[in-house]
Parts: sequence; structure tokens; C-alpha cells
Amino acid sequence: MMLGPNAFISFGRESYAWNEVNVRDVLNYTLFPGFWSFARQNVPSAVREFQTVVSKKKFIREAMRFVPSLEGATILPGTRGVRAQAMNGDGSLVDDFVIARRRHAVLVRNAPSPGATSSMAIAEYIVEQALQD
Repeated sequence: MMLGPNAFISFGRESYAWNEVNVRDVLNYTLFPGFWSFARQNVPSAVREFQTVVSKKKFIREAMRFVPSLEGATILPGTRGVRAQAMNGDGSLVDDFVIARRRHAVLVRNAPSPGATSSMAIAEYIVEQALQD
């Protein structure tokens, strides 16, 4: 069975491994005041999630809280993805689509997961925005 990974902060916009670090990206988010508000609000869950990042045993134990039948199963690590998430200045996450029209461009500034479930409706909306004078 393939399991994981969990959601945890990435050290770069295109960093798919824990040891891939983009200093510019890290500075970008650590200099944003909202990041530190978010971090303060989520210390307990961040500590718990970090433990599951560094320990496969802890990760499986946490997963078994939701799927007890995992015990004894052959577990293979899943591949990691990077999910962009917009954040407000107060550290709260933007939970909805943010689409803006600027001159000759339509900007999709936030497309929360699972965006694919509504991708056709979103595409129609973006096309409508692009076709406006």
C-alpha cells in the first residue's frame, strides 16, 4: 500500500524533497508577518506533523488512527507534491479561489485543493473573464 506524505511546509516552491532548499523562497515566506502569526497559531500540530515527517513509524501510527487495518500492511512511501496556499496578512489561510483580472491578463492567485473537482467550472469562469473587454 502506498501511504503519504502528509502536508508540511516546503523549503522552496519547487522543492519535492526535504533536503531541497531554495533560500530565496524561504526568506520570502519567513519575512512575511502572516507566516509567523500562522506558525504561532499552529505550534502543536506543526510539532506533531514534523514528527511524522522524520519518523516513518510515527507516520504509520498516526495513519492507523484513521485506518486501523494498516497494521501489518506493507507500506510504501508516496510521492511528495507541492501545494501552493495563499495566506492573509493575519496568518489565516485563504480557503477559496482568488481570480483577478488585470488589463490583458486573468490571474489565478489561489486555487485551493482539490481544485480539479471544479476545474471545468473554473475554466469557464476564467475564459469569461478573459473575453471581457
